[in-house]
Amino acid sequence: MECLKSPAEYHERELAHVLLTELLAYQFAMPVRWSETQSILFDEANVEKLVEFGPSPTLLNMAKKTLGQFNLESDAVNGIKRSLLSTSANYDDLRYDVPPSAEPETTERQKPESSPAPVSKVNQPALDTPTVQAAPLAKSDSPIPDISITALESVKALIASSLKKSASDIKLDDSIKAVSGGRSIVQNEIIGDMLEEFGPLADDVENIPLKELASTIQGTYDGKLKKCLRTRIEKMIGSKMPGSFDLISARSYLSDKWGLASGRQDAILLIALGQQPSARLKKNEDAESFFDNIAQRYLDDAGLSRQRSTTAANPQQTMLDSKVVQQLRKEHSQLRRKIAALLSDEEESSTSSSTIGDSAEIQDKLDTYEKELGEDFCNGIKPIFKADHQRSYDSVWNWSHVDLLDEYYKLQESSASERDLESAINGLRNRASSRLERARQYLLNKSRSSEHGGVEGIKSMLEKLSPDATNPVDNKLQSVPLDFPSSNPSQQPEEELKTVKSPHILRRKGASWNPNQQLTTLLNQNGPVAQNMFAGKDVLLTGAGPNSIGIVLLQSLLQGGARVLVTTTRAMPEAGPIYQNIFARHGANGSRLVVLPCNQGSKQDIENLITHIYDPVNGLGWDLDFIIPFAALAEKGREIDNIDSKSELAHRAMLTNVLRIMGAVKVAKESRGSRTRPAQVLLPLSPNHGTFGNDGLYSESKIGLMTLLNKWSSESWSDYLCLCGVIIGWTRGTGLMAANDAIAEEIAKRGVTTFSTEEMGRLIIGLMSDPVVSICQTECLLADLSGGMGSDPELAAFIAEIRNSMRQEEEIRRALADEQALDESAIRGKPLTAPQSNSALQAPPLVDLELGFPTLPDYDTKIKPLNSKLDGMADLESVVVVVGFAEIGPWGNSRTRWEMELKGELSIQGCIELAWMTGLIKHNPKPTPSTDGAPAAWIDTTTGAPVHDHEVKAKYEKQILEHAGLRLIEPSPLDHPNRDNKQFLQEVIVQHDLEPFTASFDTAMDFVREHGDKAEIKQITKSDQFSVRIRKGATLMIPKARVFDRVVGGQLPTGWDPTVHGLPQDLCESVDRCTQMALVCAAETFLSAGITDIYELYKTIHISELANCVGSGMGGGQSLQKLYRQRFLDRPVQSDILAEVFINTTGAWLNMLLMSSAGPTRTPVGACATALESLNQGYDLITSGAAKVCLVGGFDDMTQDTSAEFANMKATNNSMADLERGRAPHETSRPCASSRKGFVESEGCGMQLLTSAKLALELGLPIRSIVAHVQTASDGTGRSVPAPGKGIMVNVRESASLGSSPLLDIDYRRRLLEHSLKSIRERQDLFNPSSSSNPNDDLLNETKLAAQREEREARRRFGNAFYTHDTRISPLRGALAVWGLTADDIGVVSLHGTSTELNEKNEVEVLHRQLSHLGRTPGNAALAVCQKYLTGHPKGAAAAWMLNGCCQILDTGRVPGNRNLDDADAALAPWENLVFPNRAVNVGAGEVKAFSVTSFGFGQKGAQALGVHPVFVFATVGEEAYEEYCRLRQRRYAKAKQHFQNTFYGGSLVVLKDDAPYPKARQLEALTDASARFG
Repeated sequence: MECLKSPAEYHERELAHVLLTELLAYQFAMPVRWSETQSILFDEANVEKLVEFGPSPTLLNMAKKTLGQFNLESDAVNGIKRSLLSTSANYDDLRYDVPPSAEPETTERQKPESSPAPVSKVNQPALDTPTVQAAPLAKSDSPIPDISITALESVKALIASSLKKSASDIKLDDSIKAVSGGRSIVQNEIIGDMLEEFGPLADDVENIPLKELASTIQGTYDGKLKKCLRTRIEKMIGSKMPGSFDLISARSYLSDKWGLASGRQDAILLIALGQQPSARLKKNEDAESFFDNIAQRYLDDAGLSRQRSTTAANPQQTMLDSKVVQQLRKEHSQLRRKIAALLSDEEESSTSSSTIGDSAEIQDKLDTYEKELGEDFCNGIKPIFKADHQRSYDSVWNWSHVDLLDEYYKLQESSASERDLESAINGLRNRASSRLERARQYLLNKSRSSEHGGVEGIKSMLEKLSPDATNPVDNKLQSVPLDFPSSNPSQQPEEELKTVKSPHILRRKGASWNPNQQLTTLLNQNGPVAQNMFAGKDVLLTGAGPNSIGIVLLQSLLQGGARVLVTTTRAMPEAGPIYQNIFARHGANGSRLVVLPCNQGSKQDIENLITHIYDPVNGLGWDLDFIIPFAALAEKGREIDNIDSKSELAHRAMLTNVLRIMGAVKVAKESRGSRTRPAQVLLPLSPNHGTFGNDGLYSESKIGLMTLLNKWSSESWSDYLCLCGVIIGWTRGTGLMAANDAIAEEIAKRGVTTFSTEEMGRLIIGLMSDPVVSICQTECLLADLSGGMGSDPELAAFIAEIRNSMRQEEEIRRALADEQALDESAIRGKPLTAPQSNSALQAPPLVDLELGFPTLPDYDTKIKPLNSKLDGMADLESVVVVVGFAEIGPWGNSRTRWEMELKGELSIQGCIELAWMTGLIKHNPKPTPSTDGAPAAWIDTTTGAPVHDHEVKAKYEKQILEHAGLRLIEPSPLDHPNRDNKQFLQEVIVQHDLEPFTASFDTAMDFVREHGDKAEIKQITKSDQFSVRIRKGATLMIPKARVFDRVVGGQLPTGWDPTVHGLPQDLCESVDRCTQMALVCAAETFLSAGITDIYELYKTIHISELANCVGSGMGGGQSLQKLYRQRFLDRPVQSDILAEVFINTTGAWLNMLLMSSAGPTRTPVGACATALESLNQGYDLITSGAAKVCLVGGFDDMTQDTSAEFANMKATNNSMADLERGRAPHETSRPCASSRKGFVESEGCGMQLLTSAKLALELGLPIRSIVAHVQTASDGTGRSVPAPGKGIMVNVRESASLGSSPLLDIDYRRRLLEHSLKSIRERQDLFNPSSSSNPNDDLLNETKLAAQREEREARRRFGNAFYTHDTRISPLRGALAVWGLTADDIGVVSLHGTSTELNEKNEVEVLHRQLSHLGRTPGNAALAVCQKYLTGHPKGAAAAWMLNGCCQILDTGRVPGNRNLDDADAALAPWENLVFPNRAVNVGAGEVKAFSVTSFGFGQKGAQALGVHPVFVFATVGEEAYEEYCRLRQRRYAKAKQHFQNTFYGGSLVVLKDDAPYPKARQLEALTDASARFG
């Protein structure tokens, strides 16, 4: 607010006020006549400056359009420049500040009086002042120059607020790692916040000193607050300042009181972040004092001051008090709101009419463009290029190893074709490495001692891969014949044509093109691409779709070691697997494949693509050596009277934009100064120069490319590009020629040669050889690969004749078939609707739903060879085996998950199970025979229509796949209804009394208790209700929704309903969802063990010998939400919800409703390692004799709250960002991939049923795996709870100094055992009371029991537990040696594999070092299984699902691959004891002898389990005992299968128990009598 200088100025101000008032009054009172008003203003009054007062520039927008439409030319001619301003958008420009009067300047800090130096004048250079100055000295009462905040200030503020310290306490020489005290959670949070605030950072950022880090960031820092710091400042102001002191107030105060502009205001706010008040300030004065202190210190530190003098030197410079300014601004704001409210209706109408006008104008333009260009053209030129969608593949080291193992196992099973084998050998030779050679040597040595079939083939393959093998492998692709006439592309007169051999390369001679025999010989490629032929070469390839020539070129380029960029118009989730598979099969050492989306019809895409290729910072930084623009569009059926938009689009893509690609590359090379490395462009030409017709502008596009061969010498780009035209002949199977493949054989009879894509690709590759490229750099070449197609002018007529002939033959065949049907009808006496061959087809049989018992091994071939060593070598009562397992997860159950994991698709049974459990179908209680005789077993739950077994897959598979697995999260009722939002509460102080609302007396008093005098209540007259008014100053919590970016997860299949499995509805309403999952899972676990009634066990064991060790990471997630969130929101919650949040409550329900056991109960809580910790406890209970049967496993739910907290720890994948990078939801979990971004959370339950081997054999339970060893371990000192460690290395701990133990030799142990057993029997005979004159039965029994105990102990001492107290033998080595195995026999390692950066690096290294320490043979890599790519990470259930999968691997001999592993992380390459397949590898049934499962949980929970194939436990018993076991097991299988199928056809999987297994009167006896048995 300035003082007015004169009465004239005051008069002008008064006139302006009157004018504004009158205009507003006119506007309010009169109808809208803005068009007339504009005409007067701009045409009559020639107004040059128009200012609009109001909350938005509505009138100005219309004025701008008016000026642009009617006054633009006249204003330009008359030199009129108009300025349109509004108070809402140009407030600072409209303010009029009186500048201070000129007077002598004085410095703030006076120099000593003795100093003779005069004060410098304005703009006079200070020659003798110091060269380094912190900041310019500000003059008293003069504006302080504004500066933007620095990266250092932002870094300090961000770290200070994260650590809740003052910025001054942050040492700039420390790194992020140092300031976070080694706590990885804090470290990761800071780094994540920095990425959000500053963008991409340097590698190893956590170890860079803060000062250096800030200096690095400063180069690209714009000095503006970004989202992270801005959000923190807003949160600080909202939570610590008075309600009326918002961020605008703070900035206004700093501007008015301290004269600080926006940059320095930002600096003050950043300092305040680290010095926040401990509690909310009550008054505005307190907030002002808070900022005064910070501002004063800031200015002092900067060498500035801003002291306001109460007596101004000039009265015109007198400034108003900041409080007065603030009050004026408040009143102004209120006035603006009132004006806005008055104008709202009129503005809305004018704005809407303006918007409608704008929309109509834009739509008219769009309609014009689309009508002119056509819909196909407009849609076809849309840009699709996105650099962040790039997929890159270069992990040759892994794929070559996988291919070698895959071919080895195929030969072992005699399932490899000769052609595929030779192709594989050829590819492996190009990928030779020291790693691959070690693997080859190991497999060769293994095959020499193998008795499998196909040994000779294996040896032959491995010997051909030897570095000493010099003879290249013949790929048996026949060379293309070179004996047919060629076309003459130069359009020479007919008399000059002569017959030459073709294909051939032509060189220009004058105006004609002549064949060159010497160059032509380079085309005859009769073998594989030479190794390193394209090493160091960069290639751009377009048009490499499936079945194209480009695909063959891509394969050859990769085999030659090139770096290739392929463009695609497919969605990246669809295109990625196609190209990844090509690279995995053909990529050679040094090669790399990059795939990017690009539309060759789009100019923008072309420019962005080339920019990305040449950008060394944010792009590839390549310099292209080859350009192969083979993208094409078919234009069939278009003559000159039907040249449509698609033809124009095809012409643009195949001609215009090919030139643009070349031009963009020329510009990029020129800017680099790359004149000595011209890129060879292979121009895709055609012999079809209108010969065929009906192909739109195709011929014109190809002829147009021919002109480039002339422009090369006439224009200025020959230093950067060289050309080779390729006339491509009839190529069978491509997209352009596929419709003509049927007549290719007839075409060949006319002398025209047709090519396969492989043949054509091999010829084109010859054009890219060094000799041809060298000549191309000095002259253009032309390769005629037409096969004589262009030299036959009658070819089109001949083809039409062939097609007519084929149509006639087809019509004759159809008529004969109809005649035959009529004859058959006359003979049989009844009409036939179809030929007999079709009517004889049988209806599909019903699906026999399989429970899935493991295959029993043949005794003679599988067990007997082991029996000689293992017979009697173990105490079976302390051998732990898995007899049953089950799971509930994103893919349903263990059977359906295994189908997806192994094959990537569901069987009919899998579809039936998932459709049934998700409520899509249900049992048909009254099936009626259909037309084909078979009744429908199912009915559709929506329509009630009958559904046959064979129809389920076709009808429901798509819906099932969309609502199972990793997918976009479907919000639960307790979460925010939108999956990409999460609800929070914002504390707000009420600024005005609110409107009253009605409540009961009790509720009204509740408001009074909370708000005190800020809540006013009054009873409503003649009512028992009260009026409640919230007064100014009250604090309210207002819901708000933030963006929630974890939108992908592994939920249970949509529609999964526990009542379908037999749980009562009332029970489901009273127990947590985790308990529902656990009850279903436990029932199926017992059923998978063949136990249809759990009480059956009590016929054999005591009720105290059935243990329950099921645990969880977090317990009932939904119950926790109800306990904290729903109760806080005062929503209905059951009264006993507290009981449901206890983790052991689920175990209690399992026992109360299913098991009725009195055995041990343990509830492990091991975060992500819970299931293995549970397995460890069950293992200990059985080996110690405390239990004979134990239910183990884990469960966890997934809620938005837990997902948010995992996100805050930077542990989970930011799925929203991943989706924006072109990843599909099912691709977001990528364990071991170089592109992995964190784990994807899921939910579910997994369980196993453990028993002793003795009990399993006695009861005929299906033994699925031996639990040879399981152990948990901590990781030692640290500051990070979730950080992965190497604690499980203790599983290979040994005292190496003591040497090797002879006990590792099973033959040696057998001799010791036999000697011990002999001694026991001799001692028994010696003390046998039956030999005395008075035999005592008790003594006799005791002697017998003692001998049995000693025998058991002997078998333990020399069998199961021979290593337990021997420090020379590590636990893993000893557990393997029990069964005569070594580290080389671990065929599979199931990785925790969470898809986080640190986990995979740590886990793979640990496993490699374990195996190396155990003496695993170099080259013998174990197959790594990463199940979480499919299921996500369910926390507590994770290891249970992994163990289930390993049991399935033991049974089938098939190892599933990680289908999301598109490119293996190079950091995993040094750990050669592991290899990472991305497809299933069929090792062979029984060939996986042992497996390892590892799991790492937050809170130093490392765990590892070792499983062994059940054939080894069968080998400990004789043939007779094994046959008896098989008989018992088969009987149990039949009963269990029947019960399993009954659950689908109206029965219940879960059968709840109402009574104990014993009579109530016998409870004490049941508990105290160890021999009590029931059932």
